[in-house]
Amino acid sequence: MAALSRKKEITEGVLNAEFVGEKKCTKTKKAKANNFGAPDAEKSGKGFCINEHPQEQVQHEITCFRRVITTCFPVEHNQRGKGDGEKGKIFHFELLKDVPFLIMCTCMGFFNLANKTVFSFLPAIGASKGLTHSEASLLISAVGIGDTVGRLSAGFVLDHHWILPETLCGAVLFLCVGVALMIASVRGFALFCLAAGLYGCFAGVSISQKSTLLTRLLGKETLTTSFGVMYSFQGLGTISGPPISGALRDSLGSYDYAFYMTAACMGFAGVLYIISCILFTLRSRREAREAGSCESTESDAHFSASAAESYQPLLKGEAGRAQGAENLVQQTATALHDPNVGDEDIENDGDGDKKKRRHVLNPE
Repeated sequence: MAALSRKKEITEGVLNAEFVGEKKCTKTKKAKANNFGAPDAEKSGKGFCINEHPQEQVQHEITCFRRVITTCFPVEHNQRGKGDGEKGKIFHFELLKDVPFLIMCTCMGFFNLANKTVFSFLPAIGASKGLTHSEASLLISAVGIGDTVGRLSAGFVLDHHWILPETLCGAVLFLCVGVALMIASVRGFALFCLAAGLYGCFAGVSISQKSTLLTRLLGKETLTTSFGVMYSFQGLGTISGPPISGALRDSLGSYDYAFYMTAACMGFAGVLYIISCILFTLRSRREAREAGSCESTESDAHFSASAAESYQPLLKGEAGRAQGAENLVQQTATALHDPNVGDEDIENDGDGDKKKRRHVLNPE
């Protein structure tokens, strides 16, 4: 009996404690329901506790949001607030009006159209030329090996400054034209592997040096935006290349025409690349010439100001002598035309003064 009574007391104590806790929560709810827009909570019979520090919760949510922005956009977040009170730009819309840059993006779009065609139909054209299924599959491995070699070689060459990145990227575009035509005409596994490796090498150089090229042509301030816009054009080429090449094969009955189209697109991309580089070069020279003219104007103005300061005492001396000569002329003219002054007075002034006055009045 004692044990049963003890158990009953404990149970009643727990229930009372739960009731007291529910009552406190209900009081807290009723006290803050009007402030937090929960008027219906008072009428409900269920008790629940409302957060007593809503400002801290809001501040915590803002901090979490800022951390997410900092993680997703680290460069733009660090640039924000720098400079002369100007906020860093997330997207440079002026690039959409930059004609040389848009031509460069179109060039990369055609390059990707041709590049994805090669990757999509290289095993198929190998199989159509007599290679086995396993040999045709190895052609993709040959392209990958050539791509690795090309990227490493390009970095080594450019680090030693043996050639400019602009020249290297333009040269590999036209080399890809020759390799694409070679793939469409070769026979045998060894020649196919050679052509596939060369294509991977040249294409890898062009792909790996895009960031270097954009930094040299546009500057690192707009690198993120320029990269994003260029990838948009490349995406259009990626989704257009395989369907167009497949349509050519279905209509003409051979994969050779797909690679002829690849060579044509690569050649057109090379022409667009040359035009873009020429426009970039002309603009940079014009900007350098304008900057030089501004500097020369500022230096000329500075020299004129310093020369005026240095010659100011001499100018003051010349002005004093000119004023003295003018006063002498006025005095002589007054003396000669004064009726109270006779010739004898002029003669009595001395031969030197008389000659000086006559010389001033009649220099001849």
